[in-house]
Amino acid sequence: MADSRDKLMKARCRVLTIDPWYGSMAAQMLWKLDDRVGTMGVRIMSNGTVECLWSEEFVKDLDIAQIMGVVKHEIEHIVRMHIVRCGSKAPYIWNLATDACINGTKSNPRIEDLPDGGIWMPSNLDRDSTAEEVYSWLMQQVKGKGKCPSCNGKGSTPVDSDGGGGPCDCEAEKAKQIMKGDTIDNHDIWSESTMGEDLARQVVKDMCESASRNAGTTPGHLIGAIEDLREPVVNWKYMLRQFVGRVAGGKRKTYSRINRRSQLFGSKGKSSHASTKLCIFVDTSGSVGDKEIQQFFGEIESMSQYFKIWVIQFDYEFQACDLYHRGDWNRIKIHGRGGTSFINICNWAEENQMIGRANIMLTDGYAQMPASFPAPMIWAMTTDVEAPDWAYGSVRVEV
Repeated sequence: MADSRDKLMKARCRVLTIDPWYGSMAAQMLWKLDDRVGTMGVRIMSNGTVECLWSEEFVKDLDIAQIMGVVKHEIEHIVRMHIVRCGSKAPYIWNLATDACINGTKSNPRIEDLPDGGIWMPSNLDRDSTAEEVYSWLMQQVKGKGKCPSCNGKGSTPVDSDGGGGPCDCEAEKAKQIMKGDTIDNHDIWSESTMGEDLARQVVKDMCESASRNAGTTPGHLIGAIEDLREPVVNWKYMLRQFVGRVAGGKRKTYSRINRRSQLFGSKGKSSHASTKLCIFVDTSGSVGDKEIQQFFGEIESMSQYFKIWVIQFDYEFQACDLYHRGDWNRIKIHGRGGTSFINICNWAEENQMIGRANIMLTDGYAQMPASFPAPMIWAMTTDVEAPDWAYGSVRVEV
């Protein structure tokens, strides 16, 4: 294991030296040994972490240059959002199309030193074809090859006397023959991603921008893919609600609702108003304008019908803490308007046990970031200030 881990580290370091942009992207990913993947595979987790799982045997059998090629291949799957773009497409044929899109043609590859047996862009397609274009072409080829002799076009083989037969992978096999190769990595792991497309797009966009700042020039063939990450603009309100629903959502039993299955006295019903506590920290310092405050409370109002919300106002120090009720946006009094300290308010929250199962920081971000926080917190900011490393995630509030 040590030898494989050392080889992977050497390959990543060499990528950082030779192709700094890819190296910077790799440095922002979490690399985890997981032999069940057989090769390498990537996924995006709900905490905002991009993970690359790798197999010891796979890495051991490759040389450093080939490992570098696969590392860059995995990064391109992330940047091009192939992981979350499959939708209702045939998964294996989509897998082939995405690899062809990344690898380019065999005579003019995008990535050097890939392992043998991989997929290349068909010679009759443009080298810059998208994965969707390759998929569409490949599906036409598969459908035009006639019925499979095993299943006669039904998609499954008949059950024989020994209990054999079952699902037929004829279309996948035909596609593999047409492309004259197979995927070099594990795409099944994509389904283990726990982050939706909108949030994933934001996470990857932030990674790309960080790589460009730290490592300089972005690879030319990825400029279009990175531009696509910026459109459409992620709805920050949707992202907040998705975060809260995932971390603090659910239903609770209550006597205030009739049990639909049993209307006997004493049978609890269910309420969609989650019982878990949501703490929202509102920056009311002088640098946050009235328009931003209105946006903050507008979103708090919309979430109040689903969650038990505590609103904590702060500037340089704690200012007010109130249990929010629907309609409070029209009568709540704003306190503060001084300087800003995230450290002081986070310390106050811990000391006073005002930490929710989910926590949101609404701010412009202009203050020193705290070193940690003991519960999931997403930062919603009106500026491009970066959230702390430990944050569950961050969103840009548009005002």
